[in-house]
Parts: sequence; structure tokens; C-alpha cells
Amino acid sequence: MIMNQLHSNARQLGRTLLIIGRRYGLWIGLFLSLIFCLTSRYQLALNVTHSLPQTLFLIEKKNHNVTRGDYMAFFWVKGGPIPNGIVVIKEVVGVAGDRVEHRQKKDGLWVEINGKAISLIKPFARSGAVLVPSTTGMIPEKHYFVHAPHPDSLDSRYALTDFVNHAQIVGRAIPLF
Repeated sequence: MIMNQLHSNARQLGRTLLIIGRRYGLWIGLFLSLIFCLTSRYQLALNVTHSLPQTLFLIEKKNHNVTRGDYMAFFWVKGGPIPNGIVVIKEVVGVAGDRVEHRQKKDGLWVEINGKAISLIKPFARSGAVLVPSTTGMIPEKHYFVHAPHPDSLDSRYALTDFVNHAQIVGRAIPLF
């Protein structure tokens, strides 16, 4: 008796799915195709730190052509306080051929790009860990100096981040809000 009821329910479910498939199959297929296309080209990213003023970004995964002033999403590969493989977003402030220098001023050591002061280099992280300043000199081909305005941002000011390699790029990030 129970088996007959289960078979009856299964047949009814099959008929219902067939009716839905005939009625809405094209729309469901189009919707799933649209989702696939969008997720292969775009990704939403949430900024969970205070390093940037924006919270939500749209990442153009197919766009690896970033220039000065763009936001770049890239894979973290250096270990340390950020696990490898995490997507990080920073602003590109230096590109290949730019000159990075450190300059001592009254209030501390500053990083400069092409003679323009970018940010103060802190000697210690909030955790007390020593922060080693980044590499100086010419930014090599296919590398970028990335930065965020927050004083505690872990960016290219420090050796742990240093220059970001083009191979690490996930895509150009567009701030939404």
C-alpha cells in the first residue's frame, strides 16, 4: 500500500515537472545561460577591511588591463597575515617604469612614486609585527605598485606585498558603493 502511494506521488511529480518544463523550460534555460555568462565574466567582491572607503566591488574578470588610478583585484600569494589565494583589492598607483623611493621626513619614512609622496611607511603593524619597507627602484614590466589610503593597509609600501605581478590579477575592480 505504501509502495503504491510512493509510485503514485512520483508519477504525479514527474507530470508536474514535465508541465513546468514545457511551460517555462525556455525561460529557465535562458536564465541559467545568463547566470553562467555573467559569473564567467563578472564577480562581486566585498571589502571586509577598512583599507578602502568602498565596500562592494564588481570585478571584471576578463579585463586584466589595469592602469594607474584603477582598482585591481588580485590573488594574494605572499603568505603572512592573509591566506594565499584570497582576492585582495587595492588601487594601482604605480606601473612599469615608475620609480619607487623611500624618503625620510620629520614624521617618518615615506614611499614616493616618481617624486610624489604616496604614504607613510609604518615600522610596526597593529599586532606589533615589524613591517619591512618595500623594494625601491624602477617598477619592472608586468608589475604594479598597489595602495590603499588607510594607514594600516597592507599594500606595496611593505616588502610582504611589494610589487604585484600581472599573473596575480583577477581583474579590474569597479567600486559600486
